[in-house]
Amino acid sequence: LPDRVQRVRFELELGKLDDAERHMDALERSYRARNDQALALARLDGAYRAELAIARGDPRTAEERARAALAGWQEVRGTHADREDLLRILGASLVDQGRWKEALETLAAAATIARTRHEFEERLALIDVERARALAGSGRKVEAEALAKQTRAVLRRFPSFLRARAAID
Repeated sequence: LPDRVQRVRFELELGKLDDAERHMDALERSYRARNDQALALARLDGAYRAELAIARGDPRTAEERARAALAGWQEVRGTHADREDLLRILGASLVDQGRWKEALETLAAAATIARTRHEFEERLALIDVERARALAGSGRKVEAEALAKQTRAVLRRFPSFLRARAAID
């Protein structure tokens, strides 16, 4: 199953949305066939399907999925990394809806988790892509450009983050 999860991530990154969705459906079927997969199903439904909704230009669905997954996060014994991902995705959906203040608050919470966990700089950069977009949207252009410049420098070292690099350029 981990290979299939990586494939979903790769297909999302490349914009192969139909292929990503097909593999998500296959993952869901295999998880449902096993009774001990509540966390895996929550990750799939919350994070991956929310990312797919964003990629398809449906930020409201992404918001609904991320919020539902966040509401059940403790119940399924989600990790702090899961919560960070869900907050980042929720923040991105709010940015796409032009809800700047709420997006910035949500993304600040994701960044706090990333910093507290001493996450890799690329995970924080993914959050910062959305923070820069929200800052720009809210009229804070100087802050947005400074953050975007810093984030571009980090993402240049990680060529696999195609969507993030496109969003920050």
